[in-house]
Amino acid sequence: KVKPNYIPFNPKIFYKEWISWDNWLGMEQNYNKNYLSYDKAKKIISFSNINTEQKWHEFFKLNNQKIASIPTDPEIYYNNGGWIS
Repeated sequence: KVKPNYIPFNPKIFYKEWISWDNWLGMEQNYNKNYLSYDKAKKIISFSNINTEQKWHEFFKLNNQKIASIPTDPEIYYNNGGWIS
C-alpha cells in the first residue's frame, strides 16, 4: 500500500507533540510497569548486536516475550533516569 501524501514520512521529527511509536500506532504501553533499572537493562542489551534504533525494534518485535522487563521505547521510560541516546 502507498502512504497517503498528508501523512509525514517521519512523524517523529514532524510533530512537536510526538510521544512514541506505540502512541502513534495506538499501542501505547503501560509506562508505569515495573521495568528493569536503566543500568540493568543497558547491561542486558549490551550483550546483543543492537546498534541502531531499527535493530532494537526488530529485536524487540521478535523477542518481546523474553524481554518484557525492558520497555519498547526506552527513550521515554528512561528519559529522566540515564537515557542519552
